[in-house]
Amino acid sequence: MREIDVALRDYLLAGTALTALLTHGSAIYNRRAPQGASPPYLVFFESAGVDDNDSPRRARTATYTIKAISTDQDEALLIEAALDARLESEPDLALTSWGNYRTKRLSDINYAEEGAGVEYHHVGGQWQFRIAK
Repeated sequence: MREIDVALRDYLLAGTALTALLTHGSAIYNRRAPQGASPPYLVFFESAGVDDNDSPRRARTATYTIKAISTDQDEALLIEAALDARLESEPDLALTSWGNYRTKRLSDINYAEEGAGVEYHHVGGQWQFRIAK
């Protein structure tokens, strides 16, 4: 959902403890990193979403995958810890036309893949954002 995409990126960028660990302070990308981007960086995307339809208010649950990608596993784990600290307080994402009334971590992600002879470590999780109008 575009509104969450923008608000989530802005919220993550404001976390200086998190951005200090990335290649550069704005290395947070929606859906995928640009070709040639140097790790470490964060990637996030909406992996599921549904209208709740359980009250007269318009409500939606959006699940986002957010993960650090690095060529060093320890570095990816450190970034993930800063990411988790940034999101653990159930932040209000300051959406413009929706209210964000609940944020929670649903699951962990930790895997490696190889590309062009380089091992990339993906460490993060899935977070659920509950929003309503």
